[in-house]
Amino acid sequence: GKVPGAVRASDLRAAMADRPATANEVIEIPDEHSPSKLYAVELLWSPDPLDLTHVPPLTLFDERTLYAVSVRRASHPWYGLRVGFYRDAQEARRAASELIGYFAGAIAVPATEQEFAQARAAEIRAWAARIDASVVVAA
Repeated sequence: GKVPGAVRASDLRAAMADRPATANEVIEIPDEHSPSKLYAVELLWSPDPLDLTHVPPLTLFDERTLYAVSVRRASHPWYGLRVGFYRDAQEARRAASELIGYFAGAIAVPATEQEFAQARAAEIRAWAARIDASVVVAA
């Protein structure tokens, strides 16, 4: 089913098209028409922090990087969830079509190298935390 509090990405873009972004954006969300060599699937946007307990445990999430993004628009934070990364738009579009049954707003979007690096760094930190936690528990 759909994640509670989720907003379709296209609805958020339309609502904010005439509002300038603030300088406080956490991860740059590139213009859809900008050239990109990386792509992600944008799953949802919410004005509230994401409750990941409602995200279904899909196999795709084990194979790819599931990561959160946030932007500050008109002094209000918005929180998004993406899965990546894909080397071409066609592959990302195929993944989005597979995910649309779980996330009504799933759409392929360009991703920046900065976004890729930040998502991978967060993934590595989470992995290291699990390793450290297991060592503490085993000791």
